[in-house]
Amino acid sequence: MLLRNLKLSHKLTLNLALPLLGLIFLAGFIMNQQIHTWQAASSLERLSELSSYTTGALQQLQRERARSASFVASGGQRFGEELQQQKALTDQHLNALNSYLSENNAKELDQSFTEVWQAMLDEIARLPETRRAVLSVQLSTQQAIDFYSQLNDKLISATQLISQIGASAEISNIASAYTYAIQATENAGIERAILNAAFSSDTLSFNSLRTLLGLMAQQSLNTKQFISRADAQQRRFIEQKLSDPVVALVEQVRESAIQNAASGAFTTEAADWYTMSTKKIDLLHEAASYLSEELGSSTAKLLQQAQQQFFFTLTMCIAIFLSAGLFSYWQSRQLVKQIHTLQRSIEAIELKNDLSIRTPVNSTDEIGRTSQIFNQMLEKFQTTIKHMHQSALQVASTAEELTATTAQTSHGMLQNRNETEQTVVAINEMAATVQEVAQNTAQAALAAEDAEQQSQASTLGINNALSNISSLEQEIQSAAQVVHGLAEDSQKIGKVLDVIRGIAEQTNLLALNAAIEAARAGDAGRGFAVVASEVRSLASNTHESTLEIQNLIGSLQKGVTQSVDAMKHASEHAIDSVKIVEDSVQLQNNVTDNLVTVSAMNAQIATAAEEQRAVTEEINHNIVNISQVTEQTTSSTQQIATASEELSKLAGQMQNLVEEFRI
Repeated sequence: MLLRNLKLSHKLTLNLALPLLGLIFLAGFIMNQQIHTWQAASSLERLSELSSYTTGALQQLQRERARSASFVASGGQRFGEELQQQKALTDQHLNALNSYLSENNAKELDQSFTEVWQAMLDEIARLPETRRAVLSVQLSTQQAIDFYSQLNDKLISATQLISQIGASAEISNIASAYTYAIQATENAGIERAILNAAFSSDTLSFNSLRTLLGLMAQQSLNTKQFISRADAQQRRFIEQKLSDPVVALVEQVRESAIQNAASGAFTTEAADWYTMSTKKIDLLHEAASYLSEELGSSTAKLLQQAQQQFFFTLTMCIAIFLSAGLFSYWQSRQLVKQIHTLQRSIEAIELKNDLSIRTPVNSTDEIGRTSQIFNQMLEKFQTTIKHMHQSALQVASTAEELTATTAQTSHGMLQNRNETEQTVVAINEMAATVQEVAQNTAQAALAAEDAEQQSQASTLGINNALSNISSLEQEIQSAAQVVHGLAEDSQKIGKVLDVIRGIAEQTNLLALNAAIEAARAGDAGRGFAVVASEVRSLASNTHESTLEIQNLIGSLQKGVTQSVDAMKHASEHAIDSVKIVEDSVQLQNNVTDNLVTVSAMNAQIATAAEEQRAVTEEINHNIVNISQVTEQTTSSTQQIATASEELSKLAGQMQNLVEEFRI
């Protein structure tokens, strides 16, 4: 009920609100995904920058691990200066790493990274203590190697978090390749530390040999893994680095050490091994650094794309919202404007009764079509009002004429009523006179009837004889007519036989033609030829039977003709006898006829007088009816006059109503 009472503009706004809310929800969902991608790319970018510091610290810790292992293996007699120099480089890279973490607030990164990084920092905090133990040779070679290896594992674990963010498939592959490359450098670094200690002490224990073999296998697997995850350009760079001769030289020294592990007779100096293995590890670090740079470049590109997509989506959403809002506002105003225009036109027509007003038609949509139909309806109303105005004038004029005519008719009816009353008096006097004449004529008629009865008795006998002869003559004529009819029927039968004979001849001719056509058709018309022959035979039989019937009818007509002649002679004799008797009767009838004529005349006079009296009474009755009808007509004329006056008033009222409208 509330919605029905809202303005049209508010209804249009509500209709637009639901789609816009859906669009806002969809845009919010898309932008939330893009913000997530942006945040992931930002985290990747920071982790990528952090990985360069981590890689540098890891490289220096690996070298320090090798120097520490050599120093402990020599009992603290050798590589002391090299170890001090390496510690300085390691501290330099660790300080740079800590500075970066302090400046970029590592706590804002992912929670899992914060936990791993905190574990790494806790392990770094033990580094000074371990260094003192190494300098005082309080640790074994393996313990020293294990500590640095655990510390490096924490750094590598922090680096591995990059591949877990998974912002895109390309970055995941580069991050995985980078992680495997770092692990390969770590394997090579542990390998360098073990063999450096072995070459320094000139011994390689079984546990160290087993660890070495495992490191070699793990190093080979990690190398294959990070090469396989690199793209073609990255793979070419890595293969170029690993094709350096020092890699093959390291392989040879490593194989020689494995072969001489039992005897301990090593031919390679620890310093030489450290140098060559460091070169190989540096090559691996160069490959890892290259992947780190590629990771940073891809991450920066992804971050830029995420930012561009976010702002593009935001701009498009704002543009769509503004465009939809402005277009809807414009469309709503146009629609409401058209409806208001139509409303104002209707209100003006209702207020001014001006049917000449027309609403503007500015479009071809439903509202424009409604305005056009409304204008057409006004034109029809205008035409109708014009006709009604003209009709009102004609009705008023006709009512006035009818009033005048009714007055004249009323005056004539009054005169007619007076003359009718005078006629009624005259007819009553005439009716009395006619009644006296009728009585005298009736007495004369009685006397004439007595004379007529006596004359009729004398002619009764003659009439009986004449009747018998006449009956005989009529019977003879009836018989003659019957015989004559029989003759006519026989002639008709003869005509019918002529028609049948003609049909038989035509059928014979058709059968002959059919036989000719069948003969032309050959074998195909043989069956038809048989039928045609049968038809022809039947036509011949019909013709012969018709001739026999015609002969019989001819004999019958001949006998009928003779009978007609005999009947004719008998009828002539009967007519002569009737004529003689009629002559005798005629004389008697003349007397009787004269009496009858007198009696008839008297009766006619009496009847005429009686009829005249009845007609006079009927005329009198009709005149009375005419008088009554005249009275009724006079009353009706007065009613018509009253109705004419009312009609004139109604015509005036209708004219006044019509004149209220401007046309």
